[in-house]
Amino acid sequence: MCIAKNDDIFIADYENMSLKCLRKQDGGLVTGIKFEGKPCHICMLGDNEVLVCLEEQSFFGKQYKLASVRVDPNQLRLNHNSKRLSHNCGGLAANNNKVYVSDAKKTVHVYQLPGFSSYSTEPYFMNCRIMGFSKDMNTLLVINGEKGLYLWNVNTESKTSEKFEFPIDKIQTFSVVDHGKVFLVDDQVREIQISATRKVLSMKTHDLGNVVNIQALCYNSRDKTLIIATRKSNTLIVRKIEVLEH
Repeated sequence: MCIAKNDDIFIADYENMSLKCLRKQDGGLVTGIKFEGKPCHICMLGDNEVLVCLEEQSFFGKQYKLASVRVDPNQLRLNHNSKRLSHNCGGLAANNNKVYVSDAKKTVHVYQLPGFSSYSTEPYFMNCRIMGFSKDMNTLLVINGEKGLYLWNVNTESKTSEKFEFPIDKIQTFSVVDHGKVFLVDDQVREIQISATRKVLSMKTHDLGNVVNIQALCYNSRDKTLIIATRKSNTLIVRKIEVLEH
């Protein structure tokens, strides 16, 4: 799940092989685009594009492809440029014409736009999953095996890590917000605040009542709400929950 500058929210519907849009204007949830593969990860690519990683089944097993969707005022359009990956995808982020893809093992791959040309790799992780990019901090956040949260300043190439006090393998989904705010879900929703020097300042939990089976979430910093997608049978349910400051 990701949120656009105009507060439209995009949701990857893996089971139904589609990209859905929760429109700010009227609150409607619409299917914008149907894919031939299953969208496993998405993120914003600038203000007017959504980057999608598609999982496709072939004779050789699962394969992964990057594609982008153009966001126009009244429609979504699948762009013609795409990139077949030689690895799997455990997470996705984009910033300043670079795309970061974790292969769910130990490497973060960096691709240059336009054209998704291979730029570099960062093979210093274990069981890694990209959480997202904090643009104002120029920092890529990665879940890094038993070491916890890995923070990589892509401008200076400096890297720091912070240990979590809970099992990382229980983390289901997450959302990174600018100004060092991170939300993640294991058996509860946790909010983590990171300092400008990339240190964990605080951590707190949010009680969501009877909300269970959270598939994805994102945070709207403008109205201080969590947007949460849950699944019941084959139906995707999206709700907004106000985050109380305390």
